[in-house]
Amino acid sequence: MTFLMTNMVPQAPDCNRIVWKDLESYERQLALEGNEVYIFAGPYGSGGIGDKGLFYEIPVKTKSGEIQKMNVPEFTWKILLVMPEGDDDFFRTDSYQTIAVCVPNKQGVHKEGDWTSYVCSIDDLESKLGYDFFELLPDEIENRLESSIYTSR
Repeated sequence: MTFLMTNMVPQAPDCNRIVWKDLESYERQLALEGNEVYIFAGPYGSGGIGDKGLFYEIPVKTKSGEIQKMNVPEFTWKILLVMPEGDDDFFRTDSYQTIAVCVPNKQGVHKEGDWTSYVCSIDDLESKLGYDFFELLPDEIENRLESSIYTSR
């Protein structure tokens, strides 16, 4: 399901090819080290700055020839829930690690730092997005998981 148009977001070349790519490489590394990695990702806001300037929307031609508009997000965000491979994920929350990032969708974003420069808490993302990502977990676990901020690589 990864390579469908419905799962794609317009990203500035530097965001996609440098910062986001580095984060995706780190995700693969975590999985190859024997971890399960649950990933949530998406766009936020409107107005990305690519190599051709600021765009709020881009035209997309459908198969029927109709022109529709696709939002160009101001940010792309991602949440990773990482835990060692095993069973009963719901009850292994003491061995988890969370990583949340909110990356500006603009050219030159890598000059401000790699993906670790854009870490935030899941609580920060929830307040921007209006989502509640881990609402089914007991409140104590949810609060700990969502308030933590990734600090090492």
